Amino acid sequence: MLKTVNWPFSESESSGLVNEKHIVSLPYNDLEKSLAILKKVRKDLAGVIIEPLLGGGGCIPATKDYLKGVQEFVHKNNSLFLLDEIVTGFRFRFGCLYPTMKLDPDIVTLGKIVGGGMPIGVMVGKKEIMEIANTSIQKKSKRSYIGGGTFSANPATMTAGYTTLSQLKKNRGALYS
Repeated sequence: MLKTVNWPFSESESSGLVNEKHIVSLPYNDLEKSLAILKKVRKDLAGVIIEPLLGGGGCIPATKDYLKGVQEFVHKNNSLFLLDEIVTGFRFRFGCLYPTMKLDPDIVTLGKIVGGGMPIGVMVGKKEIMEIANTSIQKKSKRSYIGGGTFSANPATMTAGYTTLSQLKKNRGALYS
């Protein structure tokens, strides 16, 4: 069961999904209410995915205490803590925002910035989690489905991404204050 954040919107972001009953929203930056919801669903909780900066809701930053509190509950529950850094990754510093908050996400998502503005989605995570998707080391019976797509490993996107990240790294002193 994944949890999403829908505040300040009244309609759930998951509205219309086939398994909507398995997705609930958490009130952004309200740790007390979020923990109350998480406690109710703890036995079915697969993970929580949250943005450190609510991009679609007016660029509202999550408080450090909120993120740390949700992370602590999720990890104690043996569930996954996922950060959506599509808006924040490489925007405020070279890399992700979460280290500045002393967070320890299991999985982090990144977007177009790592492709130099070209279409790409990136998922990075802890070794023990990412190895589940590595079909070269898993037994056939334990393999996960890993899909590809039209733009998978697109040479133009990879070149743009490599060039962008190289320039950001090379000039990080001048670009990031």
